[in-house]
Parts: sequence; structure tokens; C-alpha cells
Amino acid sequence: MAGVLLHALFEVNQSPATATPFRVATHLLLAAVALVAVRGYVRCARTRTGRSRAGYTFAAATSLLWAVSEVIRTSSESVVPTSSAAVGAALLSLMAVICAIVGFGMAFPSFADTAVRLRRTIDGLMIFFALLLLGWYTVLGPTFRATVSRGGEAGQAILVLAAVALLCITMALALLVLSRTVSAGINQVSLLAGSMLVYAAVGIGYGSNLAFGRDWWELGVGGGHLLAGLLSAMASHMRPPVSSSIEDQQSSPRALWFPNVPVLIAFGIAAIQQATEGTMGPVIPWLVLGVAVLVLVRQFLNTQTNQALLRQISYQANHDMLTGLGNRALFTTRTNQAAAMADEHSGVAVILLDLDGFKGVNDTYGHAAGDELLRTAAERIQVSVREEDTVARLGGDEFVIMLSGLSTVEHAVRVAERTIDDLRQPLVIADTAMTIRSSAGVTISHGGGDDVDSLLHQADLALYQAKADGKGVVRRYHPALHHANVPVRPGMRRDDAGTILQAGA
Repeated sequence: MAGVLLHALFEVNQSPATATPFRVATHLLLAAVALVAVRGYVRCARTRTGRSRAGYTFAAATSLLWAVSEVIRTSSESVVPTSSAAVGAALLSLMAVICAIVGFGMAFPSFADTAVRLRRTIDGLMIFFALLLLGWYTVLGPTFRATVSRGGEAGQAILVLAAVALLCITMALALLVLSRTVSAGINQVSLLAGSMLVYAAVGIGYGSNLAFGRDWWELGVGGGHLLAGLLSAMASHMRPPVSSSIEDQQSSPRALWFPNVPVLIAFGIAAIQQATEGTMGPVIPWLVLGVAVLVLVRQFLNTQTNQALLRQISYQANHDMLTGLGNRALFTTRTNQAAAMADEHSGVAVILLDLDGFKGVNDTYGHAAGDELLRTAAERIQVSVREEDTVARLGGDEFVIMLSGLSTVEHAVRVAERTIDDLRQPLVIADTAMTIRSSAGVTISHGGGDDVDSLLHQADLALYQAKADGKGVVRRYHPALHHANVPVRPGMRRDDAGTILQAGA
């Protein structure tokens, strides 16, 4: 609203008596707003460290250069305008743009993930080339031709285009920042990005006005300058974020489609020009090709990212996050597959292990020590079996091993005994020497007659027989255990004949 009002004032204050004083006052107002922003960013920089502090420092430098350039421009609006003042103001504005670009670079966190850095770079390049494509059709092309037609040298025109390219880089970075913060609402980062987006846009309009011989403030440029300054000043006096909020919004749907908006608009304009004029000229096809290549690269990266995410989800669904072993779901799937291929000469064995006295470790030394004990036990169990065997954690301190291709249960008993011996090796947890003691129950199935639940039930009976026999030993399953005086664990019950059954059976 402030920018619109200022532009309206420009339009109505053009009498010889009022035009020059009003424009001088306007430049001084813009300088004052920029100095307010400098003060705010300096205060923010003092409270930050590292990249964040550097970003605020460059933001302060950008506003300071902007303020000085506006003060210098007052001489170009005075009674005796000087060309050197106009050139100096333009150079300071260009330096402000460069500082803004560096500051935006500092606004992004330093990503350790190469794939994330590459995706952000591709997004920025997509937006940049799309803006160049839009700008060439709407402003840059006409400006270049107007500069040459008004007697300007080709080198001067190229310099103008280079300055506009820097402004397009600023706009691309601003849009990229907005795409990462749009879900967080209005905050310091989004306001600063909006300020630089407006400033870059009016900078392009400023160059276009000069090329076409218009007053610099026309086409909304005057009001845009004040709007950009006000947004920057507001941002400088907001509370700095505790941490970077840019990448926090990476899961937002807006962040996914935001970079594609300028691309779609640019392609639409190129198509309109081709349809209306029958040609896109010498520059636009190359810009279209560059954007198209970047879109394809970005889609490839998105596909790779999605595949990695699916692999991660699959891993989490089938593994225990504490120990890295398989969970019950993975154990069930692999045991069913092995049982389906078993025959009379190649059986499937299940070893159920339980750590003796684990609750006492948790109660005495804390859950952190208990977790460390479980991780150590998982590592020792894993190295005690073959690579093709499956080790899983069912929950708590209960582990299970599935061995395939065994002819006798004695082989599985030997594996269980070796595993118990490996677990018994001393270790230090919470500055305390400990020994992991465990008990194991073993069962085997031939010919695929038993499912996973049955095998686990049989191994469970054998495990409780091992605990009843003094712990620290291995016991194999035999049918008589159904009627033996084995303690009934939670989730099991005895029927009327004394047979131990699973709950619900």
C-alpha cells in the first residue's frame, strides 16, 4: 500500500516547481528507511555466530550501500545534475545486489548431504533461467534493442544485461528462500526475501525506464523502491529465528511446486511468442533448452530421492531401530519363506534367546546402560551365525535366530551354545564390568509342517525349560514339554489337560 501511494505521489507532483524538491525528498526518505534497516541488521548480527552472523552482516552492508546510493542520487535530481553522481549511484546499487546475493547464500544452512545441495542448486538454476526467459521476452530483449537504437554502444548494452542478470540471480535466490519458508507464514526470512524480490524487480524496471528514455520512477519503479525498503526495515527489526527455517519446510507441498511456477510461465510465454510471431528469436530457444535440461535433471534427482526414501521406509518397517537387527515382521517373512522350501533333509531351526537378569541392569544402571547392553548383545549374536541366517529382536531382551538348511536339531543346539558363550564375554557398560548371561530354546521343523507361530511357541517352551533348569543353558524342544511343569509366561495359558497354549488358542 505504501508503495502504491508513493507512486501516486510521483504521478501528481510533476510541476516544475514541485518535481525536483519532491524527488530529492523521496531519495532521502528511501535512504532513511535503508539506514533503519542497517541498524536492525547490525543488532541481529551481534547476537549471532558463524554463517548466520555473516548473513546479517551482508544484509546490513546491502542496506548501507542502498542508503548511500540514494543520497548520491539526490544530486542527479538537483538543479545542477552530474553524470558522475548517477554513475556512482548505479555502481553502489550494483554492489548492493552482489552483497544481497552473498547474504542469501549465507542464509542457507551448510548441508552435509550432497544430494540436498545439488537439488537446491538445480532449483535455483531453474528459477534463474526461467526468469531470464521471462525477462528477455518482456524487458531484456526490448531494453537491449532500445539501448542500441538510441546510440548506445554494444558494450554498454551488454553491461546493462549483465547487471540485469545479477538482479535475476537475486530474484531466483529470493524465490528459492520463499519456497522453503512459505509454510511458516510471515517471518524475518520471508520478509527479507520478499524485500529483495521487489528490489530486484524494480531494478530491472529502472534499467528499462532509462533505456526507453522514461523517468526512472515510471512503471511502478518509484513505489517499488519504497516497498522494498519498508519490507527490509520490517525484517531487520523482527526477532531472528532460533535456527534456519529454510530447510525445515522441505516436506511442504508448496516447496515442491514453487520452483516450477516460473518455469511454467516462461514456457507459456515462449509458446505464445512462437504462435503469434512464428519465431522465438535467437536467444529464447537456448534459454528454453537450458530450462528443459534442468527440469529433467531435477526430476531424475527427485526419482533418486524417492527411491532412497522408499528404501528407508522399508528398512524401518522391517528392522529394530535400537539394535539394527530385523524385527518380528522380517523374521516372520523369512521364516515362512525358508519353511516353504524345507524338506525331510533340510529343515528350519529357530533359536529363542533371553538375557538373564536384564531387568536388574535397567533398574540399577538406567535405560541408557540397558540399551547399550542390548546393542552389544545384538552385535555378538549377529557374528556368531552365518551370513545367510536371520537374527531378529522380538522385543525387550528377547532375540531369535532362524537357521535354514539344517538336517538335525543338534546343529542348531551347537549354534545356540556357541552364541551363549560369545555373549558371556566380559564387557564394560556405565564404567562397570558386566557379563551377559542368556538362556536359549531350540526347535526344528522339517517338511514345512509348522508355521512361524508354532515354531516360536515350541522354542518358547524350550527356553522356559532352560530357565527352570538354572539359566545359562540351552534346551531343545520335545513334545513332552507341553505337559511339563514349565512356568507359564505372559501371553500363554494351560488347557484343561495341562498343555501350555498361546493366549487365544
